[in-house]
Amino acid sequence: MRRARSTYVLAAAFLAALLALWGLERAGVLTEAERLRRRDRVLPELIDLDPADVRKVELARGDERLTFERRGPRRWTIAEAGGVDASAEEVARLVGTIRGLRKSPEAGVLDGGPSSFGLAPPAAVARLWTDPDAPPVATLEVGREIGQERFVRPGPDGPVAVVPARALADVDRPAVDWRETSPVPPWTFPISAISIHRDGLDAKAERGRRGEWRLTSPVGFPADGARIDRLCEALADLRVAPDAGGFVADRPEDYAPFGLAPPAATVELKPAAPGSGPLTLMIGSSPPDRPDQVYIRLGGRDDVMAVDGRFVRRLPEALKDLRDYRLAEFDPSAVVRVEIDAPGGPFHLERDAGGWSLTSPVASRTDQDQVEALLKAANDLYALDFQEPGTVGAPGVDPPALRLRIWRDGGDSGASDAAPELALSLAIGRHDALRKVVFAQVEGDDAIIALPDLFVSALPKSRHAFRDTALPTPQPTAVTRLTIVRPGRTTVLEPADPSGAPNRWKMTRPVEADADLAAVTSALARLAELRASSFVADADGDLTRFGLTSPLLEVLWEGRTPGSLLVGSATADDPSRHYAVLADFPAVFTLQAEALAPLAAEFHDTRVLSFRPEAVRRLVLQSETRRLAYRHRARPEGGPADWIAEAGTPTGGVDLSRFDSLTRALSELRAIRFIQYAGPFPPGSGLLHPRLTIVAEIDGRDEPVRLILGSKFLSDWVCAATSEGSEGAAFLLHGAAWEGLILDVEGGLPPIPDDPFAPPDTP
Repeated sequence: MRRARSTYVLAAAFLAALLALWGLERAGVLTEAERLRRRDRVLPELIDLDPADVRKVELARGDERLTFERRGPRRWTIAEAGGVDASAEEVARLVGTIRGLRKSPEAGVLDGGPSSFGLAPPAAVARLWTDPDAPPVATLEVGREIGQERFVRPGPDGPVAVVPARALADVDRPAVDWRETSPVPPWTFPISAISIHRDGLDAKAERGRRGEWRLTSPVGFPADGARIDRLCEALADLRVAPDAGGFVADRPEDYAPFGLAPPAATVELKPAAPGSGPLTLMIGSSPPDRPDQVYIRLGGRDDVMAVDGRFVRRLPEALKDLRDYRLAEFDPSAVVRVEIDAPGGPFHLERDAGGWSLTSPVASRTDQDQVEALLKAANDLYALDFQEPGTVGAPGVDPPALRLRIWRDGGDSGASDAAPELALSLAIGRHDALRKVVFAQVEGDDAIIALPDLFVSALPKSRHAFRDTALPTPQPTAVTRLTIVRPGRTTVLEPADPSGAPNRWKMTRPVEADADLAAVTSALARLAELRASSFVADADGDLTRFGLTSPLLEVLWEGRTPGSLLVGSATADDPSRHYAVLADFPAVFTLQAEALAPLAAEFHDTRVLSFRPEAVRRLVLQSETRRLAYRHRARPEGGPADWIAEAGTPTGGVDLSRFDSLTRALSELRAIRFIQYAGPFPPGSGLLHPRLTIVAEIDGRDEPVRLILGSKFLSDWVCAATSEGSEGAAFLLHGAAWEGLILDVEGGLPPIPDDPFAPPDTP
């Protein structure tokens, strides 16, 4: 209990001590540490003064008086000079010097009257105010200078002290040296707006929230930000040279001799800092003896200055000079709505969570790539030229052929429910194909703009523009009959199993045969995933110009939803694209030729020979001049001795070990494409008088199998058949291996490659 009572006593004593110290401080009683801090200061009462709190500074030198008044965080004016700007840096340095002035420690106690120190009267008196309507917070009298030291005292009744003379050098500066030598001082920047007035130009540009410059008067249009920035840099670099007579006149009676009544040009800068008023710079003529300089005057001031005139070249002469050649600058990913008034429209596009949707002329999903291509083209638009109305013959912008409007998200304005803001509204007129330009006009602006006509390719060409390019073609499982019509051949494919079992197909026309399952599957899959490259016209118009009345390819399908596809001629600008149309589909569209390749494949089963290679007992190779026959041993041993030449067949130079490779290749031979499925062999095929016939006798078969090789077809293939006589199926094989075999049989059988019927190597 006694220990707890002691703790309370100590705590109370500690609190009492703190209260006593606080009371002494409030009463102005200094601690030892505070006395040490203030001991060598001339004006110790300023030790805790924040220089930013000083609102007024006065410097009196005999009959001359300079009064500096604060006009903002970085601006001071000289009251006696009509409110001209003072050098903020110099005034701030003077305040700092007075606040921190220290006594010389070697001076000791000074005896004598004020006159002995040059303080009766003083050479200069400096005063500081934190409240211009109250007495000054500090007064410093400055006396004479001896060597490197100078006498001072804090007011008329203060003790005389010695300070370094160089610390007070500023109090002796001429009044002109206190003036701001930057007509456009640093506090002006950054700016939020600039206005320029001169003959032929009266314009204003403002900086947007995103930092971009935009003309707001006399028209709304993107401004050339780089040019404005260069002009601002030139204005910020302006300097007045006092020693060279840069401050020409104060309060002249007439400004006309300086070309300032009225000025040749006026530039008004609006600082971005809140509460800052605009700075107006008026530009006059050049001094007669200094043609490289110009007279200038600041708004609200009566003095005239002369500065280097090179900045005048940065001033725009016409509105055209302030325009940005880029029509709009927006982030395509921030665009939320697009409207296009055009034939077949209007087209209204809205961005939602799933991408882009078309709400007019019909409601549907869109081709995302096509919309993104339009936005990119609009964002990349650069003007080739700006021309005045009436200087372009029939620009076609009133009324326009099309009007494009793009809205972007307005959410970055700070409001969560901000409405979208218009990023571009463009009237698009006549297309001059000869000059490769299209004329346009921005809403609210009468200038005629010449744009590169590449932009036209991104604009809608029919009422089907922007629609999803996926076409209403059938799924593979929904097709029960597929007909493909090409010049000279109609192919009909049906399921081979009447029950509809999948993955079994047969050809019923032009012949009945097994179908190539891989080819049919590929064709059905490609048909199901077919997408238009673009929509070009309405399907109810004249289709002749698209080659669709005599199509190159016609595909018809039966099933749950029967339909057809017509493929016409290639487009003029891209031969790899073909015009096409679907039955009951309202648009003509284009397709890539590559997408149609599976529909032009060989659908007949490409197997032309099939047997067990080990069942071959005899091979005969008959050329136009020679006949070679070989027999397989009854008990093969797995080596060259398994094959022997028959009587009359030469054996020299023949590699019999390759015969097994030959029989294996023949046993699974496939055609590249059929020339015909039946009928007399066509003239020119060389099959009536073959260059090589290969006959294989097979165990278990009454009739041998044969392969006959005829003429070359183009440079890569050879005509071939498997039937005996003058008619039957004819097909193509890769020619390189066969040509070599034919030549070698003529001169003695050469070594046979491991896969003699493989396609030739591509370089």
